[in-house]
Amino acid sequence: MKNETQMLLTKKKAAPVSWLVVYIVFVCAASGLNVLVIGPHLAPLLAHQPLGILFDPLWQFCVRILPALLYIRYVEHQPPLVYLKLKTRVGWGVLWGGVLSVLALGVMVSTKYLLLHQPFQTHTLTPDELLNQVLLIGFTEEIPFRGLVFQKLQELLGFWLGAVLAGLIFVELHLVFWIAGGRSPLDLLSGGLTVFLFALISCTLLSLTRSLWGCILLHSTYNFLSIVF
Repeated sequence: MKNETQMLLTKKKAAPVSWLVVYIVFVCAASGLNVLVIGPHLAPLLAHQPLGILFDPLWQFCVRILPALLYIRYVEHQPPLVYLKLKTRVGWGVLWGGVLSVLALGVMVSTKYLLLHQPFQTHTLTPDELLNQVLLIGFTEEIPFRGLVFQKLQELLGFWLGAVLAGLIFVELHLVFWIAGGRSPLDLLSGGLTVFLFALISCTLLSLTRSLWGCILLHSTYNFLSIVF
């Protein structure tokens, strides 16, 4: 009887883990499919606006956000907004997200213009960049990768191992896009280290503030600064 009870508890714990693996594989596979197959195939159609601008947020909602919400609701059996920490300590999260955003601005400007002595120039945001790479990126990447994947891995493995594993998954997601874009091995290495470090900072921010809003604000601000500068 005791062994049967232990087996039932093990199965109960294993179910969310197996579904989490399914979710991660699905998201990564869908991202690769979009970059390597769907995007190039639909390129002539997506060249027409506003379809080209709206395709990406619709795709991200279908393959990242909606499955995450369903996982939390039906596998974790918790209210999605509560689990994602979108309803808790909002002001605290925004405050620290803002502080780190200002620090990111200082580091980026000082590194590029003071240390590397590059000429000061800015890039004007296109409508697509403004919507998909600034306004929505904090939601389409922070909800699945920090709100769900990291938090679940932290529950299972502890903070550091969970953060490292979640960061590596986040890097893998970007590598497919970079490789398809023809980046050099050196660019892949530097970009991967930057994304991994950013993921660790975001995991720490979420863990300390217990609010996803700081991560969302920081991510959107970082992308904005990266594009503009």
